[in-house]
Amino acid sequence: MPTATILIVEDHDDIRTLLKDVLAPMYTIAEAADGVKASHNSMPLTQI
Repeated sequence: MPTATILIVEDHDDIRTLLKDVLAPMYTIAEAADGVKASHNSMPLTQI
């Protein structure tokens, strides 16, 4: 069961899908097609 979340940022759909398929058994996956989308979808590392 995944205990950590990993963010995959890759603009090529096929590579992003491959990475997601390989990593999904070990991690909860969040994905984005580019850095701008990733920054909108990612959570802050710490909350004050």
